[in-house]
Amino acid sequence: MPPPLPRLQLRVLARPFHTATQHLKAPRPRPAAVVRNKANQTWKPGEPGFSIPTNVLMSAHKSKVLPFGPAVATNLINSYMPMMDMAPNEKIGHAICAEHKITPYDLALLALVLLRSVGPTSSPSQLPLARHLLATCSTLYDPTATIELHRLLTKAPRNKFTLMELPQVVDRLAQIAEKGHPGALFRMGELLEAEGTQAKGVKAGECYRRAGEKGVGEAWVRLGRLQLKGGRKGEAEMSFERGKQLDNPQAYYYLAMASPSSLTHETYLLKAAASGVIEAAHNLGVHYQSKSPLNPVFAHEWYTLAATEGFAPSQVNLAIILRGEGKQTAACEWLAKAQMEQGELGADAGRLKREIEAETRK
Repeated sequence: MPPPLPRLQLRVLARPFHTATQHLKAPRPRPAAVVRNKANQTWKPGEPGFSIPTNVLMSAHKSKVLPFGPAVATNLINSYMPMMDMAPNEKIGHAICAEHKITPYDLALLALVLLRSVGPTSSPSQLPLARHLLATCSTLYDPTATIELHRLLTKAPRNKFTLMELPQVVDRLAQIAEKGHPGALFRMGELLEAEGTQAKGVKAGECYRRAGEKGVGEAWVRLGRLQLKGGRKGEAEMSFERGKQLDNPQAYYYLAMASPSSLTHETYLLKAAASGVIEAAHNLGVHYQSKSPLNPVFAHEWYTLAATEGFAPSQVNLAIILRGEGKQTAACEWLAKAQMEQGELGADAGRLKREIEAETRK
């Protein structure tokens, strides 16, 4: 992920209200699967306590995620298991695909289904199996497997195994991106941007542009953020506009924040907030708290939505409203959550909480 950008600004309205500046703030990181290293944990067909998640496989097949049903998937897995004692390689991949008359992409889809269905009751071998399948498909230069494997490796704890494997996966990812695969281009853009240098930022921007032109809405948002960071506001707004044309929620939000006095400001914030952009919900609260005529009910509702999701600026603003309504206990409850935030905002919340508590003791 890109490095954090400047912190939230303050807006004065009776008392300071915190306003999220999402146009300078990176999107929240998405949850990623965890790669566990489990030595000597192989899955053997018929082993006591092991069961293939048939219901998951059936659901995936019915929803057309998998091109084959549970019976074929089970046979395929049973054939693959003895190969897990070997390092993933092309020979394994070609052999399993030829035996079951499937493509590397089909095999990668099975790996993703297994990976994303891992839960507390899953066999301890399910995750290593999914990981091994992905690695095998990646050696065959399958884009889906390579992108997901790179994501797993970059989120996993660094050890000698990940450090050995990651450069090979990055090399394959770069080759797939060079051929124009949109997902690989976007992933390479993230990788280059994370290095933080100006030269890498330029290359990242080009990757984002190419991915955006192939229909990846978030790529236009990432390009726009890079342009904003470089002081190129006009170019950034054009990129956000391209993202908006692909109905990307973050693009609507950046456009709303770029023109707070425009007629579309409220509409774009609503569009983004309805799609789950928490910072947009917060800024709708600010909007309704400051527009004329005031709409404190709407402000309260949007602040509550964002505060419930753990967004500290909304917790502070909601506490200020509740304090004005004489609800000091509720205000302090929100401030207790907000003061856990690092930096100035958390310190502000703590001071306000102590101030309200002192008032109630009088």
